[in-house]
Amino acid sequence: MTATSSTVLSNIIYLVGAVAVAAVGILVLWWRHRVPTSVDAKMASFQKGLSALAPDRNTSGPTGRPAGQGTEGNFKVRPVAPQVSQLSQVRMRDTPAPVGEERSGPNG
Repeated sequence: MTATSSTVLSNIIYLVGAVAVAAVGILVLWWRHRVPTSVDAKMASFQKGLSALAPDRNTSGPTGRPAGQGTEGNFKVRPVAPQVSQLSQVRMRDTPAPVGEERSGPNG
């Protein structure tokens, strides 16, 4: 069974139309999401990167409050881990003294 030339031409026109519509859609999406190339856009992008690395203390954070302020006002962050000097004191206090030596100090 062979198709007539009008049927083949109709199918080819349908295929070309579908490809054209897809190409127009791709161009619209590319145009909307392209990266700006102006000097101002590059300067704004650079400034955005700088503020991400070292945010200004006067600007508000993601919560809308000024940076460095909690719900109750200013607060200080305390270290979670003990400092190195505290660790060495704990280790010395918890370990037994070598035979023949005495430790001086409150626990030694």
